[in-house]
Amino acid sequence: MLAECLNRVKNGEISQRQAAAQYKIPRKTLYNKLKNKHACKPGHLETEFEKCILSLSDYEFSVDSFDLRMVIKNYLNQQGRNIPVNEDILRQFVENLSKELENVPSKNIWNFDETNLTDNPGQNEY
Repeated sequence: MLAECLNRVKNGEISQRQAAAQYKIPRKTLYNKLKNKHACKPGHLETEFEKCILSLSDYEFSVDSFDLRMVIKNYLNQQGRNIPVNEDILRQFVENLSKELENVPSKNIWNFDETNLTDNPGQNEY
């Protein structure tokens, strides 16, 4: 959506102000993108969240939808962006992430529950 918006502004179809209102993108963001003041390309955050999830899976931690929401919410809080993470936003993110993971072999996808987790790893509970 951001790329489409930027193309329309670059082609003179709409002004930055109209684009900001129509696409609900902050005008300053559009300005910075048009002036190449942002190093990140559209989709950068999704890639970073994907890396985070894959890193967690390297340590055999499963990530469910609640965990993903917390990762996203924590990131936004650190950025000073108090945006409510609602179900529609998360559903769209998960759909996009699913597309990104389409070519990941199933043997590289792990699913764990908390059966083998303990509050005291030094204690033998058997």
